[in-house]
This record gives sequence, structure tokens and C-alpha cells, in this order.
Amino acid sequence: MKLRLSKPFLVLLSGWLLLAGIAPGSAAAQEGLFGARVAGSFLAQLELTGPSGDEFPVQALATLSADGGAVATDTDDFGFGTGTFFHSPKQGAWKRTGRRAVSITLLEFAYDSQGALTTIYKLVFDGRFSDRNLNTGEGTVTLDAFLPTQDPLDPDEDPIATGSGTFSVQRIKA
Repeated sequence: MKLRLSKPFLVLLSGWLLLAGIAPGSAAAQEGLFGARVAGSFLAQLELTGPSGDEFPVQALATLSADGGAVATDTDDFGFGTGTFFHSPKQGAWKRTGRRAVSITLLEFAYDSQGALTTIYKLVFDGRFSDRNLNTGEGTVTLDAFLPTQDPLDPDEDPIATGSGTFSVQRIKA
């Protein structure tokens, strides 16, 4: 059986969609367009000052999805610079904070040499793309360390240690 929609129904449906903000020029659609432009993988260079106060460089690979997801892995995943044995890949989310600006929040687990969870790290990257094609950028990063019994997503939770630094990124192209 073929479904037939009357012209008045289609006009009403179109009007409702426009009012609901699904029109191509709507803010929701514009955010989707920005997400599609941001989506991709990046090579990042970080200069960090860790919780111990030591400075160390880190390289990372990060992927941002159009819908706001974020994953990353870096040269510190096997403990360089922090004294722990192994770090998990980082997972989190990103949001738009300005014309070419984003904030990325990532979590990672750190384990000792016996495989016991020792620390949960929360990293927040606040950056801005340098070019209109969103291929390069730079910004600052903050690092908070929490015990496994703490909630790193609770804004009232006090970290056991903090760190900070700067970063730059460039898009990986095919």
C-alpha cells in the first residue's frame, strides 16, 4: 500500500520543522556543520608540567567526531613522565566555545606495574583553530589527577594533583 500525504499536511509539516529549528540555517544545523568541519584526526604536540612539577613533551594522536566525541592516545601511555606503568587511551567529548574555538575534556586511567588502577586523569584542552579550514590550532591544557575512589566529573571534587601546559595540533590528511 502506497502512503499518500496531502499538500496541506506537507506544508504544515514543513512549517513545524522550521519552527522546531531543523531548517538548514538554524543554530542546530550550523553547529552540525561546524562538527562536520572539525571531525577528523590530529597530531598534537604538548608541552606539559606534570603533577610532580617536571616539564616534559608529549606527542598525541586525537580524533574528534562530528557529534562531539573525542578519543586520544599519546607517547605517555606507557608511563613516560608520570612514573606510572600504563595509561589507557583517553576518551571524552568536545564542544564549540567560539567561532573557531573548542574545549575538549578527556579521561584516562593510570595503572601501576601490577595492573592496579592508581589514578584517573582529567585533561581539559581549550584551543582555537588557527586557520579557516580548521587544520591547525593551539591552546592550553589543564591536567587534574584523582584517586580511583574520587569522581573526576564532579566539579566539587578536589584533585590530588594538577598540571598544565600548552599544545598545538595539525590535521592528519589522507
